[in-house]
Amino acid sequence: MIKANLISIGLLVPSLVVPVGLFILLWDIDRLFTGLSNIFEHPLYLISGFLLLVILHELIHGLTWQFLTGADNQLIQYGFQWKTITPYAHIKKPIGIQPYRWGAAMPGIILGIIPLI
Repeated sequence: MIKANLISIGLLVPSLVVPVGLFILLWDIDRLFTGLSNIFEHPLYLISGFLLLVILHELIHGLTWQFLTGADNQLIQYGFQWKTITPYAHIKKPIGIQPYRWGAAMPGIILGIIPLI
C-alpha cells in the first residue's frame, strides 16, 4: 500500500501540471490566482468539497464494479484504513480483469478527464 501511495504522489505532479498549464494558456495566470485565493478564503468549502469528492471517487469504483459484474450491493464494501489514511472500495468476490480495470479507471475519467474537457 505504501508503494502505491508513493507512485500516486509521482503521478500527482504531471496530473496537476497539464490541467493547470492548459488553464493558464486559456484564461491567464491572474484568473488562476483569483480562483485559488477564493478557495482558501473559505476553508470550510475546500474541506467539505474535498471530502465529498473522496466519497464520490470511492462510490464510482464500487458502482462501476457492481454494474459491470452484476454483483449484489452487499458485495461492495466501502471503508477507511486508518493505518495508511486511505479510503477504499472493495468487491468481496473475484472479478475479471476488464471490470477491475474499468472500475479502477472510472473515477479518473469521470472526475478528471471529463471535467477537463
